[in-house]
Amino acid sequence: MKIFKIVFISFLGLIVLTVIATVIFIKTFDVNRYKPQITSEAAKAMSRGVDFRKADLGISLTQGISLKISDLSIAEDPEFGKGNFFSVKEISVGVDAFGYIFRKRVEISSIIINSPQITIIRKKDGSINVQTIAKPAQAGKQLLKSSPAAAAVAIPAIMISTIKAFKGTVNYIDYSFDPPVRLEVKELNSTVSKVSLTQVFPFTVSAAVLSDKENVSIEGKVSFDLKTNQMTIFELKGVSELAEILMAKVPAAFPMAKGAVLPNSLKGSLNFNLDKVIAGPEGLKTLAGESILTNGSLQFKELVSPVLNIEAKAKITEKNIVLETASAKINEGLITASGSLEDYPASQQYSAGVEIKDLKLQDMVSQDNSPVKVEGVVSGKAKVKGSGFTPEALKTALSGSADISIVQAKFKDMNVLRTVLDKISLIPGLSQRIEAGLPDKYQKKLIAKDTALSDIKLPVVIENGRLVITDLSVGADEFIFKGSGQAGISGSYSLEGLLLIPSDLSAAMVSQVSELQYLLNEEKQILIPLKISGKAGEMKFNVDGQYIAQKLVQNQLKQQIFKALEKSGGSQGSATGTSEEQSSAGQQGSDKSSTEEAVGSLLRGIFKK
Repeated sequence: MKIFKIVFISFLGLIVLTVIATVIFIKTFDVNRYKPQITSEAAKAMSRGVDFRKADLGISLTQGISLKISDLSIAEDPEFGKGNFFSVKEISVGVDAFGYIFRKRVEISSIIINSPQITIIRKKDGSINVQTIAKPAQAGKQLLKSSPAAAAVAIPAIMISTIKAFKGTVNYIDYSFDPPVRLEVKELNSTVSKVSLTQVFPFTVSAAVLSDKENVSIEGKVSFDLKTNQMTIFELKGVSELAEILMAKVPAAFPMAKGAVLPNSLKGSLNFNLDKVIAGPEGLKTLAGESILTNGSLQFKELVSPVLNIEAKAKITEKNIVLETASAKINEGLITASGSLEDYPASQQYSAGVEIKDLKLQDMVSQDNSPVKVEGVVSGKAKVKGSGFTPEALKTALSGSADISIVQAKFKDMNVLRTVLDKISLIPGLSQRIEAGLPDKYQKKLIAKDTALSDIKLPVVIENGRLVITDLSVGADEFIFKGSGQAGISGSYSLEGLLLIPSDLSAAMVSQVSELQYLLNEEKQILIPLKISGKAGEMKFNVDGQYIAQKLVQNQLKQQIFKALEKSGGSQGSATGTSEEQSSAGQQGSDKSSTEEAVGSLLRGIFKK
């Protein structure tokens, strides 16, 4: 028994001495002495330059063997740019060495990553810098795989209890857009539990996207396939609070949004659920899920009223987005839409249908500083399609059609007829002269503060990002305007056509100002060529003064020529005094018509009208 006791004590002492020696070795071992060899081998494995400032080994009862690396960096692929692909302030790894000795399993208690930064670059051809990591190493693995000796080598099971990263940053640069997209994701914090190379394990992520504080949170499950080098994410759920987005960051991240109308603020919860996401060396292979926007709202400085009650639901795949339903309200007005975006990573082919019901114009465009205020209730349907969302793409590729109706339309603080008459400077004080002698019912129309319009129907064609109206007809009791026009994305518009005054009002106006008779058409309506232009909230009227001047001069010359002809014809008739002249009055009337036509044709030729 004594010999066994001596052997046991000796064996125990040997173990204690071995542990003490191991602790002393780990405590005194200087990893940094082997830094050139470590970085060289790591660079070969990663196909990138690898460097770190220092590394420390330690041992404790809680973590086992620990490795701490400071200022680690992995260089960028030269084909994608300069600088670092990945850098981190500090990585701390705890390894249970006895787990491998006794259970043939590498157990890592924790990996703590402090302030990681990664830059993801996508080139115009669709390739991503992440795909080029360890490419030569992949080829080497294929060679090892074919070697019988290598096939016999078994990779030990690896278990990582927890991976935590905090204060991380991801910079995404996409050169497939021109100018490129540059999106920075900050305050990135993530936790991964029970990491395995053979089993599915959970993860959580939170970050600040287009914001200075966290506004996105994600959770899901992930697995790795070492044979295909693919990663599969399951049951991915996320939520983003849109109220935290800083709109000033949008054009900085997405240059194509510069010059576009962006909201001052937005609110709402965007929830997304992805059933499966598969990514590998070739990039994103599979994506299937949906996103739902609830309780959304937008506030634009250009709009009087906010856009409220925004609800939307969309299906998402790796290439396409289908907007199943979307709706919003502006006061009592309702807007609904549906559509699709195909090949959104590349060509961005889109189509959409929009319906508007009972939307008040006065709730849309801010008119506080406008001398003219427009009222009316708009309803209608529109279909659009195109490719690309840059301002240039919208100008050249956006097309579609719309049928719009406006009821209860009114120009506040503007009498359109009086404004147009005042533009005819060739007849000074025209509106005052007309007003003086008009019957009461017409005077009220001419002195009214506002102009009420009859119901308006606008068939609109959208071409190259512009709204084109080919058959415009806008009427009121005292006039009708017929013409065509167009409007741009910027809100500028231009209308050209003819303003026609009803024959009864025209007759009353001519009775007061005789010169207006020269502007009558065949239906005895005063006809005024008119151009209306401006931007949202603005309206400028321009009368074709040259046309009116020529009409006045042309008709005055015509009258003078007729008077001269009549005087000449009358003198000859008195000289002859024949009875045949009196019996041929009908023939003379016919000759007079021919003479009028000849004179009119001559004057039209002179004035090219």
